[in-house]
Amino acid sequence: MQEEMTIEEFTNLEEQIDEERVRISQIGRPVNEQNYDEWRKERDERRKKIRSEKEKELAGKATGIQIFKNSNTVIQDDEGASDDLKVGTNEENIDVNAEIIEKDSFFKYDHQKIDGK
Repeated sequence: MQEEMTIEEFTNLEEQIDEERVRISQIGRPVNEQNYDEWRKERDERRKKIRSEKEKELAGKATGIQIFKNSNTVIQDDEGASDDLKVGTNEENIDVNAEIIEKDSFFKYDHQKIDGK
């Protein structure tokens, strides 16, 4: 259970916060449009460099989808698994035959409500 602060404790906390704000404002560098643009440019360059390094590292490696498509492993459902897939909200369920789902049509409605609501 959280204890309530007294007025004195609250006042002391406010004073500590104000003192910390003053201390930080003396240490920090004031931000203006020019130095913000410089910082942003440097940050974007660092991110591009990191991204290109990661892309080089991953080049030539197979993705999960590629491994799945190229593997000869036979994947079987559990004995009690249904061939029908239920899609929809709690109010309504739509039966979809799992064999006719295409990748593009399946992901088309990924983040949309079915009724457009």
